[in-house]
Amino acid sequence: YFSILAHVMYDLALKLNSSDRLVETLQFLNYLLKNSPSNFHAKLLCLQIYHILGCSLGAHKIYDSLDIKHVQLDSMGYLHCARLPMTGLISQAKPIYDQTLKFFTASYKDSLEYLAMSYKFGSFSKLQEFMDFREKLSNSLHYSMISVEALLQEILCFNGTYQQNYVQFQNMK
Repeated sequence: YFSILAHVMYDLALKLNSSDRLVETLQFLNYLLKNSPSNFHAKLLCLQIYHILGCSLGAHKIYDSLDIKHVQLDSMGYLHCARLPMTGLISQAKPIYDQTLKFFTASYKDSLEYLAMSYKFGSFSKLQEFMDFREKLSNSLHYSMISVEALLQEILCFNGTYQQNYVQFQNMK
């Protein structure tokens, strides 16, 4: 019931184009999360409102509380990661990018093992499922975005000589 009310308040704030209403909605959501800290939908809406208002530290705190892992990094990670470059909080972006890239790399490698095991044990019905998962990982827009952002972040954080930075950049390929 309270989550629905929060969504109605959010929709009203967007319709009225009023940041005051967004702040009221955020206050209501924080009250809701204080009494029900496991409310995933309230956290997602809170994350979105924090980003709309430009409160990147609050958004990062909420993102951490969501405890997004594994496939959720692809399906929901973009909610926060897409807006991280605009916040200027490089130190907070790097661990998220690293975790996301590690998931994609490990899952893509592991999917070959899953395919081989399915074939070996005759689980042919699972083969298509694993092939679809592998294709989803390889065609993920979120993965492409994170890869580029991580590279740009590395380039911006170079603090050696030109030659050292050039060698480091060449090693990224």
